[in-house]
Amino acid sequence: MASFTQVLKTFMLFLIPAYLTMAAVSTPSQEDDQSWLRYWVVISLFSLMELPLDNLDFLPGYNITKLVFGMWCLLPGPLSGSNVIFQMIHPLFEKCHYQINSHMQDIYSNMAYRIFSYIFQNFKIGGESFPNIFQFIEKASSMKDYLPNISNLFGQSNEAKTDIFG
Repeated sequence: MASFTQVLKTFMLFLIPAYLTMAAVSTPSQEDDQSWLRYWVVISLFSLMELPLDNLDFLPGYNITKLVFGMWCLLPGPLSGSNVIFQMIHPLFEKCHYQINSHMQDIYSNMAYRIFSYIFQNFKIGGESFPNIFQFIEKASSMKDYLPNISNLFGQSNEAKTDIFG
């Protein structure tokens, strides 16, 4: 069962801001939307850092410090924690985002290749249990030409297509 501080942190850092974000999105002003986007970026990074740091919860005041940090991020205005920290993070992001995008595309491409490979290998192995699917594929002359085009979305080479589609 969750402790009181975990419930309070979840309520304060996620539920209330989620409601306020939905309210901000409903207004015509873009400024409040950007403010909440900054908040969610900072809280996401804070949550990632919290994974290894949660082992420090034996330190006195650790949970209080996390709650105070969350409250600071929720403050409105230019001295808000989310604005201050976002102003420190954004220049680093601007410098490195092309490299990060390149790595993310490689990861997504690799994952998509593995998922499609797994799916199609299982169809080949378990073909007896899917006879209608394979009859349809055999009858559809353009199906083999269509399927490799799907993998082009993920930037796979012809060798990868041959590996997947046989």
